[in-house]
Amino acid sequence: MTQLTRRSARAQAEGIRADEGADVRTPARVRTRPGRTIGDALLWLAALAGVICIVLVVLAFTA
Repeated sequence: MTQLTRRSARAQAEGIRADEGADVRTPARVRTRPGRTIGDALLWLAALAGVICIVLVVLAFTA
């Protein structure tokens, strides 16, 4: 008895046999919304600011 995987379940729902080598992939290029890109950039900046703060605290205690 084989275990049902997400790929085989998707293929079964589409009427394709999972062992036929059905190529179920996401599109090569997915367009993102500008708001998501800006949010991701702000999240990276916040993470960088957090790392800088941690480094400064460590330097303050060791200096």
